[in-house]
Amino acid sequence: MMRWGVIIAAGGSETGAFAAGMGTPHKPLATFGGRPSLAWVLDAVRDAGLADCVTVGSNLVEAAVDFGSFVSEGSGAVDNVLRGLDALPNSDAFLILPSDCPALQVEDIRRYCSWLSNSKPGEKWLSAGLTPFAEFQKLYPDIPTKALHFREGKFLSGAFFAADREGFFSASKLVTELRSRRKSPLAMASRAGLGNVLKFVARRLSLAEAPAITARLFGVETVLIDPNCHPSMAADFDDLVEFELLKERWPSFQ
Repeated sequence: MMRWGVIIAAGGSETGAFAAGMGTPHKPLATFGGRPSLAWVLDAVRDAGLADCVTVGSNLVEAAVDFGSFVSEGSGAVDNVLRGLDALPNSDAFLILPSDCPALQVEDIRRYCSWLSNSKPGEKWLSAGLTPFAEFQKLYPDIPTKALHFREGKFLSGAFFAADREGFFSASKLVTELRSRRKSPLAMASRAGLGNVLKFVARRLSLAEAPAITARLFGVETVLIDPNCHPSMAADFDDLVEFELLKERWPSFQ
């Protein structure tokens, strides 16, 4: 049985109009219904029954952490997750959640973790959750998004990423390499296979084919993709427009 740990990514800071509009340079502290976005995410994790949880972020965020533990952020996103892994030595499966997805559904967190546990992925695995674009539009018709086009239709990625310890280590090596080489598209194409890249661009790649290609790309044994996640896991805010639209729709989700 998987021993779940949760890592909340709460690092980084914003500037300019985005920070001014949120009233803070830190997205985890942007408020919805009078509470920080991070607080809503932590509520969902706690209510889902996932007790081993660590938030990794700026020291200014620590005061908002009312569940689990806190670790100061490092040099970037990959380093922050590695710090989270170190803080959860008794866990062998990790749910990695953003702090800017305040409408996360408790039942969807439970369903996703249960689905992964029942899938028994073995060792050195990665997983991601997707939601159908059409379902997202029903709840969030005005929020701009960038969809992934598969043969079956359009999907959105969002809050749900998971891995075992070795799987994340393997993935982090590739991410670090691509960032250092500063030519990600070419490097990704060479690893994934040009034919697969072209197939994806042509929108002919199926959801059934994607896991094996992604596993080869990241050097892991298994990749699992859940295409039926709740739309709210894709409702984050990466700019002021998204923040204001999500805040405007917030009362309807309470």
